[in-house]
Amino acid sequence: MKSFTIYEEYYDLITLLNEEEQKNLLLSIFKYMFEDKIPNLTDRENKVFINLKRPLDKSKNQSTKSLKRNQTSNRMSNRMDNQTGNQTGNQKGNRTGNTSKMYMSMSNVNVYVKKIIEYLNKKVGTNYKNTTVSTINKIKARLNEGYKLDDFIVVIDKKTAEWKGTDLEKYLRPETLFGTKFESYLNQKETKQKLPKWFNKDSQNEQTTKEEREEMKNILEELEGDVCLQKN
Repeated sequence: MKSFTIYEEYYDLITLLNEEEQKNLLLSIFKYMFEDKIPNLTDRENKVFINLKRPLDKSKNQSTKSLKRNQTSNRMSNRMDNQTGNQTGNQKGNRTGNTSKMYMSMSNVNVYVKKIIEYLNKKVGTNYKNTTVSTINKIKARLNEGYKLDDFIVVIDKKTAEWKGTDLEKYLRPETLFGTKFESYLNQKETKQKLPKWFNKDSQNEQTTKEEREEMKNILEELEGDVCLQKN
């Protein structure tokens, strides 16, 4: 908004004119300041105007500079508001997108859990539930580490071939198979003879050596320790 200041000295000069001249001069001053119109004045009016013109021009320049600063400031403020609005919108969009992904992830986890537990029960002959919280959490943890459905199938197949029909068959369960040793189970090499001959049920009555008993003890302690760690 354009503006200018009227000082007391202006009043002293203007009041030297008669009332009609004062009205005409004041109107001319306003037009000059706000519309840039050169006034058409009488000699007496013009003499007063010439004395006022210099301070009026100074006030006019200051007003123009102030107006430009305000316009620049407003543009910068609007730009910052727009940027803030866009960032806020993006953040809200990201949060919404992340929330959707989170729900999608949980939905996918439940699908994986159902398929994995169904395969385990069919393979081992068990009846584990796919709604057990600890089972879901362990499978979800492995999925978050990047493992795929095929990896779970491989682990189930390997450990079933190794433990089924032995004293370790009781460890063919979700809390052991899908726990912290999942990676080692997945990467272990398959062998034709999964356990020592003395560990088979058909030969449990045979005399075992000290080394064989120690090996059996170590395997059981390792599995029990893994289960205790998972429970904690």
